[in-house]
Amino acid sequence: DAAGGAYPFADPGERSGEVSREAVAAADPEYVILHPCGKGDRADPDEFRERGWGLDAEIHVVDDSLLNQPSPNLIAGVERLAGIFHGIDEAAD
Repeated sequence: DAAGGAYPFADPGERSGEVSREAVAAADPEYVILHPCGKGDRADPDEFRERGWGLDAEIHVVDDSLLNQPSPNLIAGVERLAGIFHGIDEAAD
Protein backbone atom coordinates (compact mmCIF):
# COMPACT_ATOMS: atom_id res chain seq x y z
CA ASP A 1 0.00 0.00 0.00
CA ALA A 2 2.76 2.45 0.93
CA ALA A 3 4.33 2.01 -2.52
CA GLY A 4 1.06 2.34 -4.39
CA GLY A 5 0.40 -1.33 -5.07
CA ALA A 6 -1.82 -4.06 -3.70
CA TYR A 7 -1.37 -7.72 -2.81
CA PRO A 8 -4.78 -9.35 -3.10
CA PHE A 9 -3.79 -12.78 -1.77
CA ALA A 10 -3.47 -12.06 1.97
CA ASP A 11 -4.83 -9.43 4.32
CA PRO A 12 -2.39 -7.06 6.06
CA GLY A 13 -0.68 -8.80 8.95
CA GLU A 14 -1.38 -12.30 7.62
CA ARG A 15 1.34 -14.59 6.36
CA SER A 16 1.41 -15.10 2.63
CA GLY A 17 1.18 -18.59 1.22
CA GLU A 18 1.12 -20.49 -2.01
CA VAL A 19 -1.07 -18.88 -4.66
CA SER A 20 -2.51 -20.82 -7.56
CA ARG A 21 -2.02 -19.89 -11.19
CA GLU A 22 -5.78 -19.43 -11.47
CA ALA A 23 -5.88 -16.99 -8.54
CA VAL A 24 -3.06 -14.94 -10.05
CA ALA A 25 -4.72 -14.91 -13.48
CA ALA A 26 -8.03 -13.86 -11.91
CA ALA A 27 -6.28 -10.93 -10.17
CA ASP A 28 -5.02 -9.76 -13.60
CA PRO A 29 -1.87 -8.08 -12.22
CA GLU A 30 -0.06 -5.24 -13.93
CA TYR A 31 3.19 -6.25 -12.22
CA VAL A 32 4.73 -9.46 -10.90
CA ILE A 33 7.33 -8.88 -8.20
CA LEU A 34 9.73 -11.79 -7.71
CA HIS A 35 11.60 -11.84 -4.41
CA PRO A 36 12.62 -15.44 -3.74
CA CYS A 37 14.14 -16.00 -0.33
CA GLY A 38 17.90 -16.13 -0.35
CA LYS A 39 18.43 -15.17 -4.01
CA GLY A 40 18.71 -11.44 -3.47
CA ASP A 41 18.21 -9.75 -6.80
CA ARG A 42 19.67 -12.71 -8.72
CA ALA A 43 16.33 -14.32 -9.61
CA ASP A 44 15.70 -14.63 -13.33
CA PRO A 45 12.44 -13.15 -14.65
CA ASP A 46 12.74 -15.46 -17.66
CA GLU A 47 12.31 -18.48 -15.37
CA PHE A 48 8.91 -17.10 -14.40
CA ARG A 49 8.00 -16.28 -18.00
CA GLU A 50 8.96 -19.82 -19.06
CA ARG A 51 6.34 -21.25 -16.70
CA GLY A 52 3.74 -20.22 -19.26
CA TRP A 53 1.34 -18.42 -16.96
CA GLY A 54 0.30 -16.20 -19.85
CA LEU A 55 0.12 -13.01 -17.80
CA ASP A 56 0.27 -9.65 -19.49
CA ALA A 57 2.29 -8.16 -16.63
CA GLU A 58 5.69 -6.58 -16.16
CA ILE A 59 8.01 -8.86 -14.20
CA HIS A 60 10.53 -7.35 -11.79
CA VAL A 61 13.03 -8.83 -9.34
CA VAL A 62 13.45 -7.23 -5.93
CA ASP A 63 15.95 -8.36 -3.31
CA ASP A 64 14.05 -10.30 -0.66
CA SER A 65 15.93 -8.53 2.12
CA LEU A 66 14.16 -5.29 1.14
CA LEU A 67 10.69 -6.73 1.66
CA ASN A 68 10.56 -9.44 4.30
CA GLN A 69 12.74 -8.43 7.24
CA PRO A 70 11.66 -5.80 9.76
CA SER A 71 14.52 -3.33 9.41
CA PRO A 72 15.36 0.03 7.84
CA ASN A 73 15.68 -1.91 4.57
CA LEU A 74 11.89 -1.90 4.36
CA ILE A 75 12.03 1.79 3.45
CA ALA A 76 14.34 0.97 0.54
CA GLY A 77 11.94 -1.82 -0.44
CA VAL A 78 8.95 0.52 -0.47
CA GLU A 79 10.95 3.02 -2.52
CA ARG A 80 11.95 0.30 -4.99
CA LEU A 81 8.34 -0.87 -5.38
CA ALA A 82 7.10 2.71 -5.75
CA GLY A 83 9.67 3.25 -8.49
CA ILE A 84 8.43 0.15 -10.31
CA PHE A 85 4.76 1.03 -9.95
CA HIS A 86 5.21 4.64 -10.98
CA GLY A 87 7.69 4.10 -13.82
CA ILE A 88 10.74 5.61 -12.18
CA ASP A 89 12.63 2.45 -11.21
CA GLU A 90 16.25 2.67 -12.31
CA ALA A 91 16.86 -1.03 -11.57
CA ALA A 92 13.85 -2.34 -13.52
CA ASP A 93 14.21 -5.67 -15.28
